[in-house]
Amino acid sequence: MSEITIDQILTLARRLPPEQWSLLITRLSREQPPQTPLAAKLATARSQIVASGALLLDWAGIEAEVAERRGER
Repeated sequence: MSEITIDQILTLARRLPPEQWSLLITRLSREQPPQTPLAAKLATARSQIVASGALLLDWAGIEAEVAERRGER
């Protein structure tokens, strides 16, 4: 039996209806409370993005967005 990766789990979770996705994220975030003020701010931002229905970026997407905002290609 092969192991399921985090990426596979996230891919499946993103197929959930927005209400269920938001509930999943809320439950997961309750299980691991932020340990620092920055972590709390990031958790709040993440929750707001998820609640809006927007998809979260993966690392490559973050790097591409940063490069675009800097005017790089």
